[in-house]
Amino acid sequence: MQDSVIADVLMAAQRIHDKLNRSSSERNYHNALEIELSYHGIDFFSEPRYANTYRGVEIGYVNPDLIVLSKNDEMVVELKQS
Repeated sequence: MQDSVIADVLMAAQRIHDKLNRSSSERNYHNALEIELSYHGIDFFSEPRYANTYRGVEIGYVNPDLIVLSKNDEMVVELKQS
């Protein structure tokens, strides 16, 4: 993954953290990060659904908060409220 994309995502998250109050929900942070990423032209998928498999057998699903795309790579972004 390109360092510039990682830096852009981190800077977007910091801007949101600085502007939203601590009582904002994780959903509010998620929505704000989608806005920031779009504003900066960063491609992403929101809450995609991926199948988990074990020995070729589907055992469940995972839904990461965001998948950020960069040329030939992807970065998983999982938001947590503190």
